[in-house]
Amino acid sequence: MEAALMRLDAAAEAILERPMQGAFDMVADDDLKEALDKARAENRVLRNELMELGRKYEALKKAAGTVTDRLDGTIGEISSMLER
Repeated sequence: MEAALMRLDAAAEAILERPMQGAFDMVADDDLKEALDKARAENRVLRNELMELGRKYEALKKAAGTVTDRLDGTIGEISSMLER
């Protein structure tokens, strides 16, 4: 992901370094259009990866909550047994 972000930064810098003459002139430049197309494709891939990581995070968060609840219950039971 770090390499992809670096390439996106490089593509953005290339765009900013060129004189701005309107969107039509920018699209006419094949190198710039190719870099922009690659950046958009990488952006889509990174968005999909981010969504997948978000789903995994939510699943882990739910599992951690379940484990916490079970541990709290077990600790409560042990405390009750020790008090008897």
